[in-house]
Amino acid sequence: MYEVHLAAFGDIPHGPQKWVVPEAGLGFSVGHLVSHIDYTPASPDPSINPSVDNTTTSFSPYLVLGLRCRAFRYISIGIEAIYTNYANNISYQGQSFDQGLSGVSMRPYVEVRF
Repeated sequence: MYEVHLAAFGDIPHGPQKWVVPEAGLGFSVGHLVSHIDYTPASPDPSINPSVDNTTTSFSPYLVLGLRCRAFRYISIGIEAIYTNYANNISYQGQSFDQGLSGVSMRPYVEVRF
């Protein structure tokens, strides 16, 4: 799996305080998902393939909320909560499998500005 994101970020209005800055971002993300399913039939049948591989590229909204702490003049540290939702539905042997990826991830970071 891999992801590629494109988003615009900005500070959320918060008053005169400059040390901790809340920020938000909005954009889109592209996820490339690879799935593998092994199937064990109830009765051995050589015409049934016991496994299937599936590759899907899915688009998702990319929503970010975070806090940036300006620890030094050119160095900041922060944490972001990021929401993505990638669809990946597979149908095989009359069954449907939802192999999608959805949720919120937390990303700590260190930022150096020049």
